[in-house]
Amino acid sequence: MLDQIFAGGKVAGFGSRETPKPILDFMHQVAGHIAGLGGTVASGHCLGADLAFEMGAASVNPSRVHVCLPWRGYNKDIAVPAGAFVEVLTELPTSEKAQLMAEAEQHHGAWNRLTDGGRLLHGRNLLIGRRAVLGVCYLNHKKPGGGGSGQCFRYLTSKGVPVYDLALRGRREALSELLGL
Repeated sequence: MLDQIFAGGKVAGFGSRETPKPILDFMHQVAGHIAGLGGTVASGHCLGADLAFEMGAASVNPSRVHVCLPWRGYNKDIAVPAGAFVEVLTELPTSEKAQLMAEAEQHHGAWNRLTDGGRLLHGRNLLIGRRAVLGVCYLNHKKPGGGGSGQCFRYLTSKGVPVYDLALRGRREALSELLGL
């Protein structure tokens, strides 16, 4: 797995805004470790798990951070790390955006009930997971389907990408062992 991460793959870090502090701290540590070894991490620039992952990597090597935004100006009050690669869903070539949005619709059970902004947020979740070889997340299992982060989880697992949901018992320890933490 580590050879894939350092051969151009990336690690997707995402999750609930209500992620507990000990998990946020662990996600920060994991992302910093990955960036320190030369791996790239991707996040959605959201409060909670995403931001912990993004900032963990940025604290070690901002050039190893891939920030995925649904639209330019999303969460504009939170600075994007200088040197990070920023990818904006609404600025992708039309065919690329259309493909991501079609896949996002496939992985969402109530697409027709979403606003345009909600659809872009879910499309952004797939942008986080695109080309990922590993996922690290904290899902809110009280929300149907794991909430918005469940979208990225379903996408990654449909592609055969291993995802470590840190809300589940034993996943933190297993990820630590995998990464040599």
